[in-house]
Amino acid sequence: MGFGAAGALLVRAGLGACLGEAVGIISQFEAAGEETVRDHPYAPDARGQWRPAALPVECPWRRAKDPPCRIGFDHFRARKTGPRFPVAVAECRTHDEHFTLYPSGHIPYGRERVAPVAPDGQPLKAQPPAAEDAPSTARPASGATEQAWAQTRFAAVVDAAQGRAWPRDSPGPYWTTQLERLDELALLLALSPSAPGRELVSRHLGIPELKLRDGARCYQGVAGYRERGDWLLSVLRQVRRGQSLLERILACGAAVGLWGAVHFWRVPGVRGGVPSRQLLPGLGLPDG
Repeated sequence: MGFGAAGALLVRAGLGACLGEAVGIISQFEAAGEETVRDHPYAPDARGQWRPAALPVECPWRRAKDPPCRIGFDHFRARKTGPRFPVAVAECRTHDEHFTLYPSGHIPYGRERVAPVAPDGQPLKAQPPAAEDAPSTARPASGATEQAWAQTRFAAVVDAAQGRAWPRDSPGPYWTTQLERLDELALLLALSPSAPGRELVSRHLGIPELKLRDGARCYQGVAGYRERGDWLLSVLRQVRRGQSLLERILACGAAVGLWGAVHFWRVPGVRGGVPSRQLLPGLGLPDG
């Protein structure tokens, strides 16, 4: 089914004017056997269902000398984890490939958002998440930073800071997972002792590198899970918010090796213009 045939399913011109310049991310998972997928802005249609804001004009397999990609909508597939709504699968007839359009904030094989952004890339409101698109572990939290990040895979950190230890032997999220998320966020924020890419993390987060180095030394002396969670939240409160938060978080993850290289996909709304894919300096993402 091409874009024209899927027009009733995809968001059209008027939305482009509302969203302005929508931004998506293509995450290149470069390990052998892993597919290239893209994180793409979604927006609600007339019935309030999340649908891709626009189809891309290039697939992840296109190279410089290839003929133009012929992209069409193929189908929606349900997800038991990650986005709590069906995600779109697109088809490139030129390269005979299919690829998933992941909503903004979600990555391949991920179960929750990696940053507090809605499927359209806009910052999430500081309030408890809606049931239809909420991580299973998220719980009400006080404070704007806590409420925002409680809607991501780092809800475990918010719980830890508030003294809510995850159970060790019951169904649902486990204690070991909570500890893993604490370690993961520490790495993402370059607070691990041997974290690579601290200079890039500093630039993308808007936190001076010296401050991150001092923070890493202090973090290593923190013992309890609650104290570690509280320390990590104190760093998150210093992270610059704004429209590019998702891109900067993904760039930090790439810098420290949490996921593959990040490619920036810019879609100039549905008002006109040709989307362009580019790998920008410093892991591809703008400051600010």
